[in-house]
Amino acid sequence: MDRDQVMSRRQILRVTAVLGSTVTAVAVSDGIAQADTDTGTDPASPVASPDRAQKRADLASVASISGQTVSATPVDGGEAVTVPLVGFPAGFAPRAGDRLAVTDQWPGIALAAIPLCHWVSGVPKRQANGEFVVAGQRIASSRLLEVGRLRSVQVCLLDTDLPTAQALAVRG
Repeated sequence: MDRDQVMSRRQILRVTAVLGSTVTAVAVSDGIAQADTDTGTDPASPVASPDRAQKRADLASVASISGQTVSATPVDGGEAVTVPLVGFPAGFAPRAGDRLAVTDQWPGIALAAIPLCHWVSGVPKRQANGEFVVAGQRIASSRLLEVGRLRSVQVCLLDTDLPTAQALAVRG
């Protein structure tokens, strides 16, 4: 998104989800995205635990990738950090312009980049250029969608500023 443009409601909700009192870390494994939500001591309570102020989850954009590390630039204009990628499917690589969260809440890693994603449902439609469209969203060519499906599926898409999203997982 251009900094001159107004943020959409969806983007505001995503930023709020990452930077708010409740942080959702998404890990994708075996083709299914699983959310791990930390809401304090009582899972039903929206009140943050006392150590919440010490935790970090910054919305960032991929600047560059090198192996299993990424240079991520915070969307608030801070300095880029180089951190390991975690929670992504094996063999998956985000692109410059894709969104992720930089967090200190990943077990065993001081600071890590995790995927930010959302789900869409619909019948995948293959385009002439190899891309797919599901629920009006353009998706980069993916072997997850290569199977000739004529039924509705749920697709987990990595959030991005690019015109096409990447599929992290497919259900159904």
